[in-house]
Parts: sequence; structure tokens; C-alpha cells
Amino acid sequence: MNASRLGILVALALATSSTLSGAQAISVEPRTATERLNQAGPQGEALARGAGTWDVTFTNWEAPGAEPTVVTGLIAERRMIGPMLEEVLRPAPDAGGVPFVRVDDLTFNRLEGRWQYMSMDSRVPFGLMTAASLDADPAHRVFVTFAPFATTGSGPVASGQMFRMEQVIAAVAVSSGARRLRQLPHANPKVPAARPISACACSCTSWRATSPACRPPA
Repeated sequence: MNASRLGILVALALATSSTLSGAQAISVEPRTATERLNQAGPQGEALARGAGTWDVTFTNWEAPGAEPTVVTGLIAERRMIGPMLEEVLRPAPDAGGVPFVRVDDLTFNRLEGRWQYMSMDSRVPFGLMTAASLDADPAHRVFVTFAPFATTGSGPVASGQMFRMEQVIAAVAVSSGARRLRQLPHANPKVPAARPISACACSCTSWRATSPACRPPA
């Protein structure tokens, strides 16, 4: 093959490569709203900082002013699924007691501009408990209102009593340097008295066993 013919082939190859590159660039469509809003955003980035495996201490008050019930030996595995933070809570392998699994999902819906939350617990037959915020609360303090769900009550016969609940999820700095996530549910005072409302416990989940015990809200 002589030099002139080789030069022509190289020039054709370069021209073809340039044409294909240009075609690829032209064929790429602008990002859709779905793709853009499905990104984590600042709220999702804040949630991602809580991912990992955590030691958990769960503190529960059955009523304001009551002595708290403290449960230790719990493990929370938290991971990001897209822009959603999923938590799987269970007893540690050496904790003993009755095994259970509780799953919580928290995300910021960028399309609706509000937080969405879902919880399910293998210890109760309540099904999926869903909640959402009214506003775009800051990630360090999210206030959500649950959709009404039925409860069994404490007796041998299921009462079917409807439960309406609000919950605050707040990350609080503590002196040990660990982060604490407080979950403070309470009965909705705006519901008419004619509708039965279960007394709602105030609970506090303390991430990392080194964190000091939480205190119930005043």
C-alpha cells in the first residue's frame, strides 16, 4: 500500500469517527423532569449521612411523666435506596428475647415538596403505617402526620380502634459527639373527641449506645 492511499484511508477513518461522535452528541436528549427530581438533592444528601450500622437504645414513655422503659441491644442497618433512607431495626444476635424486625423508610419527595415516611413492624398486625409532612421541613427536624390505622387494643378481643398519630424525627447533637435520632409520636389533639384516640407513647431512639438517655418532651 503506497503512502497516498494510506493517507486517504486515515482521513476517511477520522471523518467517520467525527461524524459518529457528532451523531451521538445530537441524539442525547436533555434530562427529563423525572430524572432530575429523582436525584437525592440536599435532603437526600443529609439522609445519606445517616447510612451505616448503628447500635440503638430505645426509650419509651407510655404517658407524660411516666417512668421510661429502656430497651438496649438493638441494631439498626440503614442504607440509601435512591433518594430514600431505609432502616431495618432488629435485636442484636446476642441480645436474647423475642426476635422482631421493624422497617422504616424516609424520603423527601421533591415533586411534592414534602417528606414521606413509612413504617412496618413484625410485632404488631397494623400493616403499613404511612405518614407525610405538610411542609418542606429541614432534614434535622421532620414533622409528619400518619394516615389513620387500626389497632388491636390491649384486651383479648381486637378493638379495631383507629389510631391517629403525629411524629417528629429530629437529629440532635449530644456531648459524646454521636448523633441521636428522636422519634416523638403523640396523639393528634385536633381530632374531635367523639372519635376514640389511643394514648400514644412518646419514644426516643438513641443512635449509638454511647449517647446519653433521652428525656421525654415537656
